[in-house]
Amino acid sequence: MKIFTRHMVGLLFFCLFGSTMLQAQEKSTLDQERREALRQTKEYAFMQGAIKSDRPLIGIYTGHASEGIGISSVVEGGGAAAAGLEAGDVITAINGNRLEQLHDLQIELSKYEGDQTVAVEYIRDGQARQAQVTLKAKPHIRSDRPLIGIYPESNAGQGIRVDDITAGGGAVEAGIRSGDVITHINDALINSTTDLMAELSKYESGQSVAVAYTRDGQTRQAQVVLKERKTTTNWTQERNPCDVFIGVSLGGSGDNGRGVHVSNIIDDTPAKVSDVRGGDVIMAFDDVSVNTFNELLHERNKHQPGDYFTLTIMREGRQMDIEAQFKTCDEETPVEKEEEEIIQEDKKSGYEPVILDNSLKVEQWKAFPNPAFGNLSVQFEAEALPTTVRLVDVNGKAVFQETINRFDGYYNQQIDLKDVTPGNYFLQVRQGERVVTEKIVVMPRA
Repeated sequence: MKIFTRHMVGLLFFCLFGSTMLQAQEKSTLDQERREALRQTKEYAFMQGAIKSDRPLIGIYTGHASEGIGISSVVEGGGAAAAGLEAGDVITAINGNRLEQLHDLQIELSKYEGDQTVAVEYIRDGQARQAQVTLKAKPHIRSDRPLIGIYPESNAGQGIRVDDITAGGGAVEAGIRSGDVITHINDALINSTTDLMAELSKYESGQSVAVAYTRDGQTRQAQVVLKERKTTTNWTQERNPCDVFIGVSLGGSGDNGRGVHVSNIIDDTPAKVSDVRGGDVIMAFDDVSVNTFNELLHERNKHQPGDYFTLTIMREGRQMDIEAQFKTCDEETPVEKEEEEIIQEDKKSGYEPVILDNSLKVEQWKAFPNPAFGNLSVQFEAEALPTTVRLVDVNGKAVFQETINRFDGYYNQQIDLKDVTPGNYFLQVRQGERVVTEKIVVMPRA
């Protein structure tokens, strides 16, 4: 009897397990079919001209909803925010035309121009509502736009806060400092990083622009000479060909902290092959939202060489899915880097404060490449005294430290940055109470 019972329990478990696996497989197949059908619908709409690439923006980031268009967040300074729409609302119609999927919204917006007002029907907490939303023209953002020389940070829709400045940039030469809030460029209102990039796209390097900003509550103005955006490939790092690699250089978060901004695409990688572009914002990896470099890496590292994956990106205000495939184990990928204006920092507290002091005199000082990833080469000559070399983050946490009690006056070493979180750091050389400091930017990549 016991043997019979064990056989029956085993058979029941096998049937339930097999049924669950079959259902999962059917669901996966159905999801793929739905995604392919949606992709074809989008492509058809684009080919027929129903979806315009220059359609105006309503000012939302879309989320999931069983019916209609869910709002995951609104764009600061956009039409939706001005009309009172909020995260969690679900848009059901525009000017009486029902919306069920994202491409319905894209088709509807393609009927209008910037500055036109549309009636938006939406649901909040189960209650139907309506608002008049003024659409905004899609900004033109050039990938080769000049640089103003800052690391911008969101300021709750009231200008752009200067998180840090770049050495040799126009901003520092004009006297702009960290903590200043830029409000206008040549009388154009600047309330987001998108506003900043769109305005800079109107100019060329070498031109001077009037920058209005506030410091300690006082309004100021400066003439800033824009600098050329430089792309360099100074070195190549060998990669383990069995590591999965997307092929993008990253430049901080997208607007409102949503997604991860792509600054550059590396040749002969999945990103290049699948037409990911500089300026795209990666919103999700395999339908999982990613808002930081580490979140993107976490999802990427779930894969093996040769696996397929899906990137959900925002491109010029349009959300789209890109299907791609990681290279197999025998295919190597090159690495290169690009100077970028937006760097995300990992801010923590409770560490030794950063000493911004250059009282120590050194000769033949070199720290390169900067910006850097992979390895940072450090070379200098100084007095033959006990010397400490360290790399610290903006809060004073040391990610590298070397103390040489019998320093012979010459230093030539490489600092391994592969496991260092992207952001702004300070390289410091210290002898007694004297210190020399240089800012180092560690670039992200995936």
